[in-house]
Amino acid sequence: MILKTVDFNHETSDIDEALNIPEDVKEAAIEKIIFSSVCNSLIGHELYEDENERPAELRTVTGDLQKTLSLVTDPLEYEFVLLKFLHYHQLVKHVMSLYVNLNYNMSEESRKEAQQIKRMFMLKELLKSEDDDKKSDALFSFNQMYKKIDIVKKSKYNFTRYMEYVSTLQKDNDDLLKFLKDDDED
Repeated sequence: MILKTVDFNHETSDIDEALNIPEDVKEAAIEKIIFSSVCNSLIGHELYEDENERPAELRTVTGDLQKTLSLVTDPLEYEFVLLKFLHYHQLVKHVMSLYVNLNYNMSEESRKEAQQIKRMFMLKELLKSEDDDKKSDALFSFNQMYKKIDIVKKSKYNFTRYMEYVSTLQKDNDDLLKFLKDDDED
């Protein structure tokens, strides 16, 4: 119970800041939530056509939480995950539902229309991001989440490899699309 001993910052209204948890611990925890939620969803869709046939570990919130907690090694990170899991999980699931519909559940014609909508979302965010410079928003922007879904697939569902890709790509976000596109040609 490390959070029990934390000196809270009562001068901020943001709970993440108030907890005084180091940024690297928060970011590691959030990446584990993203990875686990995306990984379970993708594996479930790739292995089972019918959602009801999937094992509970691949289709439930508790399955995603279990996978996330299995990746956590730091006690403070563990508590942060328990505290914030549902918040971040819901953000991931929102983007995953669009991704799944776009990639698994649509006819070719509908998929093309949805791709155009996706591009409009991305363009809108890109234009907005030129005005904003909030790190937390960047972590969960539509563009970033869509890119991270592709990175989970590229990592072949290996968290260590996923983090290598994410850390490399965070240094220069402009190279991310090129990086993913080059991999598709392999």
